[in-house]
Amino acid sequence: ELKKHYDKYKGFQVKKMNELHIFRAFVYESLRYYVIFKSNIPRIIIDDNLKIGKYNIPKGAQVMSAPYNIMTNPDYFERPTEFYIEHFLDKDGRFKKSQYFVLFGYGKRDCVGQNLAIKELFCVLSALLYRYKFSIPQEEKENWIIPESFMTFPTPNLPMIIVKRN
Repeated sequence: ELKKHYDKYKGFQVKKMNELHIFRAFVYESLRYYVIFKSNIPRIIIDDNLKIGKYNIPKGAQVMSAPYNIMTNPDYFERPTEFYIEHFLDKDGRFKKSQYFVLFGYGKRDCVGQNLAIKELFCVLSALLYRYKFSIPQEEKENWIIPESFMTFPTPNLPMIIVKRN
């Protein structure tokens, strides 16, 4: 899919990235499956008598969303503990964004930079995947595990072979 896109447009075209259904599903599923942050920025309730579901939330209360809990919930994702790009593909194989993909928050206070962040990620990742092949050394295949978090130090070594494509 990426090769066809690059060959057709002579490079990555952000305006045409909606044509990349599988690649977009792969990126969104990667972000869903490997959620970097377990919770978002806390918010203070400024309204009186706020009700969320069946709960009354008092003014001054601090609330926080938990994207990890939402994006690994079996009520919202068919296979929440598996890397499954079909979470973001419709029955015709076209990309569909899930309303439960809440990595950048949701509602009127979601991340103002999320569209730019996604476009930058698509540009950089597509260029890397188009130009290089990534693989795991044969002797490491059974033991190669992506760590739960890269936010802890020291970061574990992940041996990888990177070869320039022809």
